[in-house]
Amino acid sequence: MATAIESVVSKRGDTEIAEPRNMSRADRVTPETASESPTEILTPQQLADRLQVKPSWVYEQTRSRSGVRNADPLPHIKMGLYLRFDWRDVLGWLERQKQRRERAKNS
Repeated sequence: MATAIESVVSKRGDTEIAEPRNMSRADRVTPETASESPTEILTPQQLADRLQVKPSWVYEQTRSRSGVRNADPLPHIKMGLYLRFDWRDVLGWLERQKQRRERAKNS
């Protein structure tokens, strides 16, 4: 019986390594399954692809400009020069953005 997410096993030397295949939209983490899923760490390009936006938008949303543009910047992990994103944190951020817009709309 196949699982929703299959792995490709490759041999490197004497070690077998399981590598995930490309996931379909049905296999991706949703807000309902985020707490059950393992942590997915994404690059800015991967996050942009998943959100269907430009990478420059992702970078712009990480900037902390309290009161100017975005009081709640996109949560990220800074590793030296590199940015990484935890998908579960991004889902939480998207939900907060949605709630903020709904409150502003109803005011």
